This record gives sequence, C-alpha cells and structure tokens, in this order.
Amino acid sequence: MGPYPGSNVHSSRATSLFLLSDGVDYYARLVDIAGKPDEDERAAVRVVLERYHQRAQVYYEIMRSTGSVTAQDIEQLVALWHDLWSTLEEAVSPGLWERISALAG
Repeated sequence: MGPYPGSNVHSSRATSLFLLSDGVDYYARLVDIAGKPDEDERAAVRVVLERYHQRAQVYYEIMRSTGSVTAQDIEQLVALWHDLWSTLEEAVSPGLWERISALAG
C-alpha cells in the first residue's frame, strides 16, 4: 500500500493526488467530453498529462521510501497540479482552454 495523506488533508490538496493514480485517463476523458478537442489537441493534452504523471511518480517514490506523506509532500504535488494546468493552457487553443479551464479546480 502506498502513502496515505490522512484525514486532515483538505480536499483541494487531495485532488493533486490524481497525478499518482489513473487520473491521466480520467482527465483525458474529461477534456474530451468538456472540451471536444481536435486530434492534435487531444494528443497534446495526453502528452502533458502523462508528463506530469511521470513527474509525480518521482514524488511518490520519495514518499513511499519514507513511509509517510508530509504537508510539504502534498504542497509539492499541489504545485505540480497547478503547473500541469498552466502547461495545458499553453498547449491548447484559447477556445479549448476556455472550455476545460474549470476542470483545474
């Protein structure tokens, strides 16, 4: 079993934990449904989601090796989450961004 953030972690912070799960597929589908991207944008979204998932795995390995999740660990994941959405904004058209930006939370 992996690290558990505990019951005192605010839900907005816990959202960033998607980066450690199957969130890539989940968010790719949400973008498809909410944004109706063309094939090029769909591919760009997938690349960004996968890149940030891989970056989050580095944090996960550190957390797993220590056996706990600290507030700093969660804050690093939250920062990564915000960076992901900034990168998505740059990777897609303004029209698509307008349709999907609410997914950022």
